[in-house]
Amino acid sequence: MNTHYRIVLACCWVFMIVYSIIPVRAQRNMIFDSQIKTLRIVGGETGPGLPILSLGSNEQLTISFDEMSHNYKRYEYCIQHLDYAFKPEPDLMENDFVNSDADYILIEDYRESRNTVVNYTHYSFSFPNKHIQPLIAGNYALSIYANDRDGEHQEVARIYFAIVTPQVNIGTSVSTNTDIDWNASHQQVGLKVNLNSLIVRDATEEIKTFVLQNGRWDNAVLCPKPSYINGQQLIWDHARDLIFPAGNEYRAFEMLSSRYPGMGIEKMQYFAPFYHATLFTDYPNKNYLYVQDTNGKSVIRNDDNTAAETESEYILTHFSLAIPAIKDAQIYLQGDWTYDQFLPDYELTYNASTQLYECAVLLKTGYYSYQYLVVPNNMTKGQTGPIEGNFFQTDNAYTTLVYYKRTGDRYWQLVGTNQYRFKTIR
Repeated sequence: MNTHYRIVLACCWVFMIVYSIIPVRAQRNMIFDSQIKTLRIVGGETGPGLPILSLGSNEQLTISFDEMSHNYKRYEYCIQHLDYAFKPEPDLMENDFVNSDADYILIEDYRESRNTVVNYTHYSFSFPNKHIQPLIAGNYALSIYANDRDGEHQEVARIYFAIVTPQVNIGTSVSTNTDIDWNASHQQVGLKVNLNSLIVRDATEEIKTFVLQNGRWDNAVLCPKPSYINGQQLIWDHARDLIFPAGNEYRAFEMLSSRYPGMGIEKMQYFAPFYHATLFTDYPNKNYLYVQDTNGKSVIRNDDNTAAETESEYILTHFSLAIPAIKDAQIYLQGDWTYDQFLPDYELTYNASTQLYECAVLLKTGYYSYQYLVVPNNMTKGQTGPIEGNFFQTDNAYTTLVYYKRTGDRYWQLVGTNQYRFKTIR
């Protein structure tokens, strides 16, 4: 067995081991090294929840992260094709889904931070590029590895994206007159998927459709059997599985400099080794918030609007929430900057002396949108109701992903995407 083939098998084996112990919905971006911060993906049709590129287009993703030192590290990456449930495709070999110069591609662009109290090195690369190109549509994982002097590869981060070949048309509707309540606390999604020329014999087995609310995977819905099938059209109408708690508009704060507090920040102080930003204490929402929000988005920037990647400071950001202690549940921050995961870094803990839930997160200067989710014990879905409230007027973005695998095919491909922004008339 030649060296190249052994490496390919080893890479695939690592993916299979990791995915065998991760739940099906493991498509959230992940960091495995505490020294890695601000993992970001920008570009393409970067819809909420999953960056998407069109197969054969000139679209690119820009992937970047910071390593919290000024010591250069050799980072490399590779990709893996996944099925609709974000598990490796067992019937595909590497050369079926990727054209690549090598088994691992070196990240060549790195720059040290300048004029910052906290040292870091900013790494970035564009994908696809001249060294690596995906060959087929579908879901992908891109794993970033640290390569030590002995040639050992240690995975430090993983991102997820998709390649689409548009073959279906998707129509989305959202109603506040739901099968649960009327203009109260829910929104119900309706779908029409025109299959066009796709050959589909069993829509329940050969078509898989996801609906996401504001890019969240914790409450994403894998659509049930269509309500109706009208020729080449799949229709979901009055599907109870597609009723979402409406939530509320996201909260936000902005810190552009360590010299002064920004929007939503009570005070800015320095206690070695960090600057500290203390946000105004948050309270549960009793009413709908009439504000424009970005549904959990964040933007890295500073007050000079120059060299944000390398001249933005890292600030220890303190959150506090005035709410009585909750039994049998945890409270988490949620936004795209929490990587849509309920991790200890973003969990608030109750401080009996202050009677506040509190959390401190090391963040790069910029604009941050967020909400508080309550996660009951032994559950994986966050609840907006207890803190943010659920109000039918809430502006929400709904993303639909349609996957197709014809009987006898070896892999699932993404054949359609749609983003629908629900807005009420005000």
